[in-house]
Amino acid sequence: MSVNIEIIDHTMHWIAGRQPAIADYPALVALMKKYPVACLDFLSCDEPLSHYMRCALPVRIEAIPCMAELSRIGLSGHRNIAIKWKHGQGNTGDLSELLDVTVDLFDQVFLKLTDAPALDNTTLGNYVNLLESRHVSGLIYCDDESRLEPQSVLKRLRHLRQKACCALEFCGGNAHGLATANTFAALCAGITRVHTSVGGTEKAVGAAMEEMLMCAKRFLRMDNVAHTENLASDCEAIMQTAQVEIPLNKAIIGKDIFAHESGIHVDGVIKNPKLYESIEPQEVGLTRRLVIGKHSGQKSIRMKLTEWGFETTDELTDCLIAQVKQIAAKQQHALADSQLKDLYDKTARGFLLAPMGCGEVC
Repeated sequence: MSVNIEIIDHTMHWIAGRQPAIADYPALVALMKKYPVACLDFLSCDEPLSHYMRCALPVRIEAIPCMAELSRIGLSGHRNIAIKWKHGQGNTGDLSELLDVTVDLFDQVFLKLTDAPALDNTTLGNYVNLLESRHVSGLIYCDDESRLEPQSVLKRLRHLRQKACCALEFCGGNAHGLATANTFAALCAGITRVHTSVGGTEKAVGAAMEEMLMCAKRFLRMDNVAHTENLASDCEAIMQTAQVEIPLNKAIIGKDIFAHESGIHVDGVIKNPKLYESIEPQEVGLTRRLVIGKHSGQKSIRMKLTEWGFETTDELTDCLIAQVKQIAAKQQHALADSQLKDLYDKTARGFLLAPMGCGEVC
């Protein structure tokens, strides 16, 4: 039987906080349904987007362990709940009574252990036994305080999987920049339900959805992530709803991640793209680009000009390199394609008018 990734999304909650226009919601639904999103998590049943989204995708509301609050959520029409619980905030007897009532109110009930990494295996096992005895849907292993690193995640979750029959999820914090690595470790441990947000925008849930999808596809060969050829543009469209631009160097989906400037890089990419690219640009809907700047050499400029059908000579190329480096240093970034084309036109014309060479032109 194949094992597939299931995304627990926090992007929609984050977007709801930025109050997009209601007209944007159908487009959001269509984009999210293209990927293996099992559930959309919201922090409140008062968010209008949570009511709209539940018509198209499963929505789950996170709630404090308070019977009045849980009843209010149930009366709002939501059928899935995640109770946030920190070990020591109350006794297990109170939790047990709360779960008894909650499982009758909702279709799915999860317990979100916000300080799970602080608990030893015996204590975690007691929680699992309690949940299974009360027919609770599952446990969310949450690393809110970013205590863990990948090896610890792998070891702890493998042990937990051996003990638990209920569904397990992993939700990693990103205080130390390890959310993606820790979430991938959770996938490797067999925890297929993982919490993410597009671009890693929801800082409390730092794992980026697009990075987890590509990890599942490329490293774990999960079948339900076959079509990612529009991943970059889909993520960009989702982020535009919240009027947020994706950084150009954002892993997997940034428009500049397949841009190469250094002569050594360009030479390597020409000979074997896998030397510098772990995935092919087309796999996520991007294209490889040669960027001409202060680190560029003859091979970079020749290849760029060849792409445009422009002819050049060694002497003309050397002259262009000298000017490119000067311009790039002055403006402190690489040249735009339009700049290079203008520079080529002026320099090439200069060569025709001054056949003595570059010294007469540059």
